[in-house]
Amino acid sequence: MGRQTVLKLAARGAEVIALDRNRGGLAKVVAAAASAGCVIPVECDLADASSISRAFHEVGALDAAVNAAAIGHQALPLEKLDLRTIDQVIAINLRGVALCMREELGLIRMRGRGGAIVNLSSSGGLRGSAGMSIHT
Repeated sequence: MGRQTVLKLAARGAEVIALDRNRGGLAKVVAAAASAGCVIPVECDLADASSISRAFHEVGALDAAVNAAAIGHQALPLEKLDLRTIDQVIAINLRGVALCMREELGLIRMRGRGGAIVNLSSSGGLRGSAGMSIHT
């Protein structure tokens, strides 16, 4: 979802800043959008608060933000998930997005003309499914 959002916004002429912890993934998005518009890649690990802070310090002011980052794991019943997996999903999907929004709000307010933050979710964020206790 995030990749497609970046490509659509770039194709419509927006200057897009794409954050990802995967350098290779960022390079692919930048290459895919090269003919359509401007995509600025910024490495960022949403499980790490200092990485988020550094990334947004590089970004500067914003007009709008779209949060589409999330990780999921193999569909397992909750009793079969280890604590490390549970912590990682919460760190990225919940805490990481909240920390991004905190940074985004400050950068949007810096412009002084309003803006928007859109948070995307898969259908797993709206309704549960059997065996998908901690899945996106």
